[in-house]
Amino acid sequence: MKFAELPYEEALSRHPEGVAEILRKLRAGKSKSRNAAPETFTWSYQGCVEVTGSGSLATVLANHMKPAPVMSLDEKVADQLSRTRVSLCGTVGRWAGHADVSTMPAEVEAYARKGFEKEAAEEARLAALTPAQRKAEVEDLLKQLRKSPGFFEL
Repeated sequence: MKFAELPYEEALSRHPEGVAEILRKLRAGKSKSRNAAPETFTWSYQGCVEVTGSGSLATVLANHMKPAPVMSLDEKVADQLSRTRVSLCGTVGRWAGHADVSTMPAEVEAYARKGFEKEAAEEARLAALTPAQRKAEVEDLLKQLRKSPGFFEL
């Protein structure tokens, strides 16, 4: 997942070793873009969030019934950041190179915070709906899903 894009100058000032590693990988390869100037690359932070608690199907189903712990926004962000792995990514043409990032960029924290704030706003919006409005919204969503190939309704 792409967390944020950044200009080449900023990528170079924050992560000179990472930029050098990405360029070294590109120059050593056979890509048509191997001689491209680093200023023409698209530089970004990319990564993933570990999903904890997975295991056997029995474990997943047993834990599914437990209520999620109540956390503040800051606790949610800190929890997600502790499970997030980030790399610097440089792309040019169809080629992409990655280099590990040792410190968590502020852009990744802002991305996580924004996601949790949007989630909270949507939960508040849904909580404010009357039962009739909620039913109408569910029916509308189901109507959209029924048009999707592969959707199966029980």
